[in-house]
Amino acid sequence: MKSARRKFLISLLSLFGILWGISMILSVYAPQYITPHWHYLLLLFVTVSAVIYRKATEIRKKNDAHKLINFNMIATILKLIVYLTIIVVYVVNNPEDKITFIITFLTYYLCFSFFETFMLVRNNNNKDE
Repeated sequence: MKSARRKFLISLLSLFGILWGISMILSVYAPQYITPHWHYLLLLFVTVSAVIYRKATEIRKKNDAHKLINFNMIATILKLIVYLTIIVVYVVNNPEDKITFIITFLTYYLCFSFFETFMLVRNNNNKDE
């Protein structure tokens, strides 16, 4: 399990580094396409991914597939609620930056959703780790 956790952390940090680099380049050369608060969003997504992965691995250790499925469904719903709340609050308070914020947010959301799904499938396929 430690090997799987290490692979996850390395993959998460790699995704973080890639997105940080792309976002930094965009913020310097094409700031009209990215919100000035992109670094906070990126840290939010990395933190949420790490916390959810840790909890999911704790549940997975107990070999209770039903609890793991329930946890993933609840985590997904809670994430959507929290993320929508963040978007609405930000857009209401910063209407001049709403388009770039939403585009940046959704781009990060898609990247981390694909990443989390990939890691979940990979871990299910590698149960011996």
